[in-house]
Amino acid sequence: LTKRETQIAGLVLQGHSNASAALKLGMAYETAKVHRRNIYRKLNISSQQELFSLFKEVL
Repeated sequence: LTKRETQIAGLVLQGHSNASAALKLGMAYETAKVHRRNIYRKLNISSQQELFSLFKEVL
C-alpha cells in the first residue's frame, strides 16, 4: 500500500468513514473513496469487515 492508502486504512480501522478520513487528511471525499477502493483491490478484499479481519492481530 502507498503511504496515503496506509493512512486511510489506519483511519478506517479506527472507525472513521470515508468523509471523516478525508476531512482529517485534508483531501476530497472522492479521493478518500478511491484510496479505499485501491486498498481493497490490493489486499484482495471486498468489505470493511475483511479489512478488520486482516489487521485484528496487529491491533
